[in-house]
Amino acid sequence: VVVVVREEKVKVLKDEVSGTNLLRGRVVSSRFLGPFIRYGVRLTNGDVVRSRMLISKQRKSIPVDEEVYVYFEPRDAIVYQYPPLGLYKELEVI
Repeated sequence: VVVVVREEKVKVLKDEVSGTNLLRGRVVSSRFLGPFIRYGVRLTNGDVVRSRMLISKQRKSIPVDEEVYVYFEPRDAIVYQYPPLGLYKELEVI
């Protein structure tokens, strides 16, 4: 299957929380985008997840190479069948 979650629904956390859909990783990129910070997090399986988080006084930016947890609500995930030709072939632009 392929699981898709919109960037703004993915949370990057410094501390582990209880619950499902919690994945461990390391910040590989951090980019300031006005009121947001866009993070790239490499998970322990090698996949990279993107997150776009609103900047606030309570939430400090997370530096690159910091170990973090990625979290999303189950209701925010969309699940698709894995394409028969493979994901990269399916996403290929003609």
